[in-house]
Amino acid sequence: MTNKLFVFESKTFNKRILVYEIWTFFSCRITTGILDTIIMYTLVDLLQYDALFSKLISEIAVNLLNYIASKIIVFRKNEKVNS
Repeated sequence: MTNKLFVFESKTFNKRILVYEIWTFFSCRITTGILDTIIMYTLVDLLQYDALFSKLISEIAVNLLNYIASKIIVFRKNEKVNS
């Protein structure tokens, strides 16, 4: 709700739109969670990088992707979804 109301200013509470936003929000977060695991496994286990450095890189990438996904996919201002 914080992202919806304050970050992306999505003020619509239409049931169809809410279901879309909830579904895509959690789908994107699950996807980036999996990506976080893949990045950590690759950097730490395969490439033997420092775990703290790897987590920093992973967190930057995941947070950036979460923001972009929320902006472009989840809380987009699209007439097809919003109608």
